[in-house]
Amino acid sequence: LAQLENQQSDKNKELAQLGKEVESEINARRHEIQETSEVLSGLHQQEEQMSSAIQDKKSHLHDLELDIKDQEANLEHLDGTLTKHKMELKSVLESLRDAKVDEEKLKESNSASLAELEKLRDATLEEKSLYSNINDAVNKKQQENE
Repeated sequence: LAQLENQQSDKNKELAQLGKEVESEINARRHEIQETSEVLSGLHQQEEQMSSAIQDKKSHLHDLELDIKDQEANLEHLDGTLTKHKMELKSVLESLRDAKVDEEKLKESNSASLAELEKLRDATLEEKSLYSNINDAVNKKQQENE
């Protein structure tokens, strides 16, 4: 009977030890689950931030596209203005020839008209350069988003 009691006591100790080991393993798994949950939470937060950044970039890209359309309209307007001034210059030159204005007055008028055309040309080139820069920026943003 004493031997059975000793065996029972040994079995109880083994069971208690196994219980502690199982509990320790359960706690370790709970800790791993908690860490995994925290990592997943961080990843979800990063995903939301990236999604927000992408939306911001898309919005910025849309704004750039609108700016390009505005610049194209400005270029068309400048082109029309340039054409109008060219026609006005031709008209002035014809009037000067018809009126037989002396050469000095004709030179002064031509110089003023050419200076105005140069200003318009410079403005047109500046607008064209701006449009090109905006277009390059849009292409770059599109490549980044792809």
